[in-house]
Amino acid sequence: MSWPELERLVADAEASQEMRQTLRHCRSPQELLLAARQQGYRVTRIDLQNAWLEHQQCPEAAVHDALPGIAAWR
Repeated sequence: MSWPELERLVADAEASQEMRQTLRHCRSPQELLLAARQQGYRVTRIDLQNAWLEHQQCPEAAVHDALPGIAAWR
C-alpha cells in the first residue's frame, strides 16, 4: 500500500502552489494518478478510493481539502 505516498503528495501540494495548480487541472482519478506518478509519487487507485472512503466518514479530511474535485469523481 502506498498510503504514505498519498500523504506526502498532499503535504507537498499544500506547500506548493505550482503543484496545486497542476493537480487542479486533473479531471479524473486517472489523470491525477498520472500527474502524481510523473512527479515521482507512487500513488495508486486504491489509495484514492481509500481517501474517498475516509472523506465520507470524516468530511474535514486533509486529503479532500488538498485535492479539490475528488468528490466529483464518484
